[in-house]
Amino acid sequence: MTSPLEALGMIALRRLDPEAAHGMALKALQMGLGPKSGPYTSPRLATTLAGLSLTNPVGLAAGFDKNATALAPLARCGFGFVEVGAATPRPQPGNPKPRLFRLTEDRAAINRFGFNNDGMEAIAARIARRPKGGILGLNLGAAFGGGVAILVPGSLQNLQAVGWTHVGELVPTVDGCLGGGVGGPVDEGRLG
Repeated sequence: MTSPLEALGMIALRRLDPEAAHGMALKALQMGLGPKSGPYTSPRLATTLAGLSLTNPVGLAAGFDKNATALAPLARCGFGFVEVGAATPRPQPGNPKPRLFRLTEDRAAINRFGFNNDGMEAIAARIARRPKGGILGLNLGAAFGGGVAILVPGSLQNLQAVGWTHVGELVPTVDGCLGGGVGGPVDEGRLG
């Protein structure tokens, strides 16, 4: 059930540009205006996925907290895991704006951000400082125009500098880097 305050907040956010609303949601979490209950646990929901023990199977996919700026608040939102990124080997601005579009009738959105992020070094440093506990995933993206050749070595080098123990799972995003640039079509022949 939605509280009157939550309903009012959603109305206000929907009147804003979608990308601005997304930024405000992250700021609200950073200011402590999010849930404080922690992961939702129940023996009936506990599951194992790829060797990781999850308190529940509902996770937050990469893209919401691209730069790992709200790790502690997101850990308290009830998710079984939280994934951040996509982190690229170096900072990049992403695609030109507008790049986030609401489909109100479908209750959906189209995201064409294009891997805008602070870069792997900054993101890895934030991950190293995060509170312990919970499963954290890191989505790896290719640098614009760099393709797969830069994706793996650049990201792994930065992760090694910070330490692997801070991340429970790594997810390479190949659809954005196999077409010659970020967000291009995938050349299936390059998947190996």
